Amino acid sequence: MPSQKKTQPSSMISHPLGTEIYTTAQVAQALHLSVRTILRAIKSGKLTARRAGKQFLMTRDAVAAYWEGMPLAAEGSAADTAQLPIRWDDLAPEDGGPRRW
Repeated sequence: MPSQKKTQPSSMISHPLGTEIYTTAQVAQALHLSVRTILRAIKSGKLTARRAGKQFLMTRDAVAAYWEGMPLAAEGSAADTAQLPIRWDDLAPEDGGPRRW
């Protein structure tokens, strides 16, 4: 008889209405943001969440809407290193060793 794989329980919370629900920590990890950033988004109204006791819960649709509302990285933005007024070489110490602060 072939061995059956045991399924591990999902880390997401199952909602009675069939919607997937996530905690602030799960959303932060999935979007590569901090929990503090997620909490700020909830407080500002950018991310819809429900409070359950001491934690906030978000639906998959709410997280997707928040993600779609985040700004895109545009070409030629200030984040582009070619647009910076200094070069990375200018930041290196003259002796070539690591900089001590």
